[in-house]
Amino acid sequence: MIRIFLADDHDIVRHGLISLFDAQADMHVVGETRYGQQVLRRLRQLKPDVLVLDLKMPDLPGLELIRQVREIFSPIKIIVYSMYSETPYVARALRAGACGYVTKDVSPSELVRAVRTAIDGQQTIVGGDLDQESILEDIRCTEAPQSPATLTPRQRETAIYWALGHTTIEIAQAMHVQPRTVEKHKEHIRKRLGLRTQVEVLQYAMREGLVIIVPENGLPEVD
Repeated sequence: MIRIFLADDHDIVRHGLISLFDAQADMHVVGETRYGQQVLRRLRQLKPDVLVLDLKMPDLPGLELIRQVREIFSPIKIIVYSMYSETPYVARALRAGACGYVTKDVSPSELVRAVRTAIDGQQTIVGGDLDQESILEDIRCTEAPQSPATLTPRQRETAIYWALGHTTIEIAQAMHVQPRTVEKHKEHIRKRLGLRTQVEVLQYAMREGLVIIVPENGLPEVD
């Protein structure tokens, strides 16, 4: 039985996926959440085989969550299930550690197939507007000398809050640490990545997919 955990900020999507997967003889949804911050704790408790994840979570960017899951729970297969079909989003997700990317405009059977393919150790890229050749070329050619992998998970979390303009005190409260700890994280970010200002950190976070900015018209901005 394939054990699946769902992370998506829309209730209707999660409920629909529960019905979809539980209708399969070889699949069972063991848990679900709409909050990225809850994912790591629930994965530790429930030990699923597959995480089906939306990129746009309300409290933690999906790409950062992928990186953390890969670092802590490497056996878990990650499939991104997203509305975003632009090549940069797909390539970043796969580089971060996802083994599959399925857009929400495809048949539900494609997502079921992607789960089985992931369990078999294969990669799946499925979407009506996805250009697989461009995506794979993007992955091969992208150079990332300032990769977020050079930061620890707590430093990356600090970078996200810093990029969004939060003060040291606000970051400390959100991360449940002392302000001096946040300042130490900031100093590491400055030294490792050569970033000094909040604007530079925001540009870096957007480039690496740590922060996704969605304009008022609801369409994702692709840099």
